Amino acid sequence: MSKRIELSIKLASLFGVLCGQVLFGILGDRYGRKKMFYRILIGLMVGTVFLSLVSKGAEDSLDVLALMIIWRFWMGCFIGGDYPLRLVPCLVGSIEERLTSMQRSNHCRVGNCGYIRQNI
Repeated sequence: MSKRIELSIKLASLFGVLCGQVLFGILGDRYGRKKMFYRILIGLMVGTVFLSLVSKGAEDSLDVLALMIIWRFWMGCFIGGDYPLRLVPCLVGSIEERLTSMQRSNHCRVGNCGYIRQNI
């Protein structure tokens, strides 16, 4: 796999994470985190199944790269949506002035910095 193809797949995931954090953060505040969390889990399961089923199709009729990018973006959206829905209850339940070290490490690990570091 060439570096350009690899980069495009990774960027689709990263862009999906960014979109998912914003989208599901807003939807979680509006409709409730519990409802949105169940939708995220269903979306992750659907994305995992379809990503694993990517193939060239009959007589090479499908573009594997395009399908990989679409489903990686899909997975990134739902993975990114999981971050704000899991982090907010941890932060709300703590004392406002002092965060525990576990919450600080979770806050630093969650998000795009950890995702970027993983792909380097």
